[in-house]
Amino acid sequence: MPDFDYSSTDPTNQSLLESPSGWSDLPSDTEEMLFFSPEEVADFRGEKRQQLIEQAQEGRVKARLEEEKQMLQDSVNEECWGDSDEEVSFIV
Repeated sequence: MPDFDYSSTDPTNQSLLESPSGWSDLPSDTEEMLFFSPEEVADFRGEKRQQLIEQAQEGRVKARLEEEKQMLQDSVNEECWGDSDEEVSFIV
């Protein structure tokens, strides 16, 4: 019976062979953590998580400050025009 090379006809094998592999496929921190002890990995991940939480909080604070700034500007504009849109009132 002749030998048949199944790998050449199987599309999943072809895609696996053509896909790149190495450090570029992994998250950027993986290489740094390669030689860490389990405790160091846990600390590293905890610090990373804390940084993400702080960045998200800073983003929310900035957005809220911008919102308050816009509300204040709107209220100043409203007071300046007397809550009217270019209405002319004559005093007799």
